[in-house]
Amino acid sequence: MRIAYVSYLSTLSDSGVTAKIGSQLEVWRRLGHEATLYCATRVAPAGNTLQRVESEAGGQIEVFRSPRERIGRMARLERSVLAAAPDLVYLRYDLFTPPPVRLLRRLATVVECNTDDLAEFRLRSRVARAYNRANRRLLYGCSAGIAFVAHELAESPRFARFGKPRIVLGNGIDLGSAVTFPPAGNDQPRFAFLGEPSPWQGIDKVLALATALPEARFDLVGPKRVESEPANVTVHGLLGATAYREILAGCDVGLGTLALYRKQMREASPLKVREYLAHGLPTMIGYEDTDFVGLEPWFLLRLPNADWNVEEQAERIRSFARGAAGRRVAHAEIAHLDAAAKEARRVAFFESILFGRG
Repeated sequence: MRIAYVSYLSTLSDSGVTAKIGSQLEVWRRLGHEATLYCATRVAPAGNTLQRVESEAGGQIEVFRSPRERIGRMARLERSVLAAAPDLVYLRYDLFTPPPVRLLRRLATVVECNTDDLAEFRLRSRVARAYNRANRRLLYGCSAGIAFVAHELAESPRFARFGKPRIVLGNGIDLGSAVTFPPAGNDQPRFAFLGEPSPWQGIDKVLALATALPEARFDLVGPKRVESEPANVTVHGLLGATAYREILAGCDVGLGTLALYRKQMREASPLKVREYLAHGLPTMIGYEDTDFVGLEPWFLLRLPNADWNVEEQAERIRSFARGAAGRRVAHAEIAHLDAAAKEARRVAFFESILFGRG
């Protein structure tokens, strides 16, 4: 197959999202398919891995600096994909300006759904909410199929109403390129958090935990600042992969999403959790993980998905962190997270869309 991967990204900085896109493209090519990235972005740092690799592979990355430029760059991408006439378009759902409707109407398109956008946009302006409702009707309504990262999303009436073929694949990671760090050897627990300061990430909960566990240390990578910073918290801001992995190597526990209930969700498969585990860090989460439903591995502490989950479980968290000290997660224990197996299933879904198999 000839696959066009179309995406909008706010930045091409090295992150879990860019790593995921890169690994998807790599596996598709390894499986014998021709895959090309078409991406519009506001920021494309010099030396970015995804930009360098995909430019060499013939991909098209359009950088814009204003809303007006964004419209022009998206239109250019749409024309390029139509001219290339791939067998299938894979579209990562986002708020496109304008939505690439011609692609979906002329070419078989599978849309990747990563979140409950209606719940997430409740936290945005009225104009943004209205635009997103129109955007989702066009993209999901015209799609040939939808790839979900969680069962909860696939089963939601908000998506089921479109009546599209669907597949559920929790986010994966390329285990072959991930190094398992040796135990950090800290005298007291050290926690790491990766991610943007969205309300459902629960950064306020991390700060509350830092206050409850004064003996521990906390590293926040992503947020530029926090409202109140306990003495045992270090805020690093946005870092490249090399820099933040050095921090992970010195930590004992990774912190996943802790306030998913704030966007009325109970299940997810965050990329940062896959990165923690791939590098060997036992991890704490506050939701049901798509790839661990019904499982209770030693390296995953699952807190209730509720407002009180951190404040009332501080002793349980302390005990988990102490038990995790000196231990690392082996790749054999998380083999089902590997991108290779997940992407083979995704490609089979593409073939079922195009050829009616499966």
